[in-house]
Amino acid sequence: PGLWYHGWKAGRGRGDPGEPVDVRICRPAWKVATTKTVDDGTFGVLVELIDLRGRRRLVALPCGALAGDGIAAVRELEAAGIQATHDRLLVHWLRCAPPVKVITTMRRTGWTPGFDAFVLPDRTIGDRNAMFAPGAAASGAGFASAGDFARWREAAALAVGNPDIATIVAAAFAAPLIGPLGLPSAGLHVTGPSGRVKTTPLLIAASAWGRGVETGGYVLLWSATANGVEAIANERCDAPLIIDEQGARADPRDVAELVYRLCGGIGRARARRDGSARPVAAWRTFLLSTAEHALESRLDGPLPAGVKGRLLELRYERSLVRDRHGFESDAAFARHVRTIVAEHYGHAGPAFVAAMLEYGLDWIRRLYTEERKRFGAASPVEERAANTFALLALAGELAIRWAILPWPRGFARAAAQEVWCAWHATSRAEADEGRRFVEALRDFIARHGASRFEELDPDRRSEHDRPIVNRAGWKRRNEAGEVEFLITPDAFKEALAGLPADRAPSYLAEVGLLVRPREGYRRLAHRVRIRGERHVVYVLAG
Repeated sequence: PGLWYHGWKAGRGRGDPGEPVDVRICRPAWKVATTKTVDDGTFGVLVELIDLRGRRRLVALPCGALAGDGIAAVRELEAAGIQATHDRLLVHWLRCAPPVKVITTMRRTGWTPGFDAFVLPDRTIGDRNAMFAPGAAASGAGFASAGDFARWREAAALAVGNPDIATIVAAAFAAPLIGPLGLPSAGLHVTGPSGRVKTTPLLIAASAWGRGVETGGYVLLWSATANGVEAIANERCDAPLIIDEQGARADPRDVAELVYRLCGGIGRARARRDGSARPVAAWRTFLLSTAEHALESRLDGPLPAGVKGRLLELRYERSLVRDRHGFESDAAFARHVRTIVAEHYGHAGPAFVAAMLEYGLDWIRRLYTEERKRFGAASPVEERAANTFALLALAGELAIRWAILPWPRGFARAAAQEVWCAWHATSRAEADEGRRFVEALRDFIARHGASRFEELDPDRRSEHDRPIVNRAGWKRRNEAGEVEFLITPDAFKEALAGLPADRAPSYLAEVGLLVRPREGYRRLAHRVRIRGERHVVYVLAG
């Protein structure tokens, strides 16, 4: 069996009618449909074939791969197992008589533009005239299913009585709601010392879509490169993006790049060989991550306020487990959960999306509007945080209603509200701390601005000026004629008088009291040369 060419070989001269020719081209294959890619509007052909293991496979080939000798298309089909024996005839077959049926293909997972179908690497939920057709280098991004859904629900049931764990698990179902609700990407960053059972709830969330293991499954590491995570984020559009530190030492610059791009939902602009712009990768996701330390402690500067409002930090000095459900220790609790989600996974997420399409997105939008009213906010950052917690509450309650999560009605909402209150209290405490930073520095400048800061402008110096004793820094005028104080790191700590100096620069930069070296530069300390000597200073607006 296979794809054959039946033709006629011409004779060698007059009176020689020739003879029929039968040439086997490849293993059995069919042209199923013409494809049109959502991302850039290009066309292609969808080929179904029987691979080397005897299994049916679908391969979406862009028409551009058939240009020239078409060897690019042949290579892609060979990688899929078509086992071609005549490349030229295979290309000829692909080019002639394109199928009448047209289907939509996407190079990312998630919702189609009209929210009438949800595309995954191995299936399409909803309108069947859409499918996932990534490039040849696509990884599948960890989507997989195995085991028994009922067994997975046993692991999820252990979140009852543990509101912190429940809120993290609910995030697995928040991602597919983001697009239909018109919300930006959001996320939770769970921090705390080792042994606080931070990773276990992430594994439950991950196992809603793929294998719930720390390596080789759905979970990524912060040590992944920025480009690699961008590609995987594109393949996990409308699904959760879960990253565990797991002891990996990521470059702080890479971490910063990941945070900005993942929360922004847009990749880098790149050019084709001819200089024209490639389509920019874009995604919607809910980011779940863990680490022992806050993200800002890994970066050279602060997270922008917009990012801080979307990627909410939940800091735990205690274990996330409150109710062990009869297990003798937190470790035993975690081991039991991990054993289940490593073997039973990939059912809950698709079931949630199928229920969304069945019940209708307009109804879900009305529910979110009502849910959002339960979370009040007094600032733009709190507004974005309230959107996130309302989303988590709705995701959990819908999963309960649809018998995906075996929790009592109202538990997901109560859990999200409890975690929201804890985050809100911490946020307010940080704001109060920030006000103390500002007051301490202003008081220091008021007391020592004339005596311990040397004037750099020669026109403003006088021979009667006293020598600087115990110098705290220098002062100068900027282009607008405003005074700026260049304070040394030691004097900066002295000015804060016992307040945490490591957190002060990021807050002061946010409120505009600390001047950045240049726009978009993350490091907040300036490197300056004064009278031939190099100094590291913070620059304070006067």
